[in-house]
Amino acid sequence: MWSLLTRGTQKKEKFNERQWDEKTTWIKEQITNMDCDIIGFQEVFSRKALKRLTKELGFEYFKVVDAAKLSKNNRLKYVTTTVAIASKYPIANVKTVKPHLPSLEEHGLKDTFRFSRLPVKAIITLPNKQELLVYVCHLKSNRNNEFEHSFHAEHTLAYKKELIFKD
Repeated sequence: MWSLLTRGTQKKEKFNERQWDEKTTWIKEQITNMDCDIIGFQEVFSRKALKRLTKELGFEYFKVVDAAKLSKNNRLKYVTTTVAIASKYPIANVKTVKPHLPSLEEHGLKDTFRFSRLPVKAIITLPNKQELLVYVCHLKSNRNNEFEHSFHAEHTLAYKKELIFKD
């Protein structure tokens, strides 16, 4: 799964035109290299930007079940993200996933559990008319680990790539 931030209106940082072009070019290259027909995305800020990007690569179908929320104080700043699915084949049905209440009760989580990003449950119709059930979710730990990096506004995309690819 991939994350996509939008130019100028995102939670963590803003991109200038060159940085935005570098980021979208890199994302397109990664998707092309994966040579996939269906892809799930996590941490989507702008579904419109991601839908446009994936359509350019032949993914005619794109769905989300939620919208990223904007800050009440700054309507140009996202405070949440969503997950999304893009497919080269028709998405016949899409729903959000509801938590399984008996499991939540069994584990004492009934009153506290919530998805931070609503999962997508999609049925995709393949060329042979078979249906494929696909789930897209964001699995996250709230713990820091050795692979997480703290980036700041002064860090360039090149520096970030260098640091990430060391791992």
